[in-house]
Amino acid sequence: MNMRRVATSKISLVLLASGLPMSIGFATPAQAATTSYTFEQLVDTVPVTPPLYVGYRGPTQFIPAATARKKDAKGCNLRQRMIISLAQVKPRVGPRCSMTGGTWVTALGATQKTAKGLNIAPIMSYKEAWGQGAYA
Repeated sequence: MNMRRVATSKISLVLLASGLPMSIGFATPAQAATTSYTFEQLVDTVPVTPPLYVGYRGPTQFIPAATARKKDAKGCNLRQRMIISLAQVKPRVGPRCSMTGGTWVTALGATQKTAKGLNIAPIMSYKEAWGQGAYA
């Protein structure tokens, strides 16, 4: 890979994200005409396309059902393992994944002392993620 090209594109991205006017243009040695654009003007030129839902068959394309149901050595399925990993104070895990103790902080900032009633949900629906490019 051409390191000069990589460095140039990184510098361009930094300048673009900084919000400073950036000059873009092609000039021959005899002519040095350039055009300046702000970051907002360049973003406005990016075409907006609708989400692509073709080929979406459901959330099992992201997490197969067998993976979600599979139990570990303590008898915990994927949901329970996620609840344990998201705990601020880790719970004690007993046989058949019975959890005692532990502290969780909800998305709204409330503290919960039991795992019962905790809801694990993606920030964006699987279908929306697919439509935004997760199919690739």
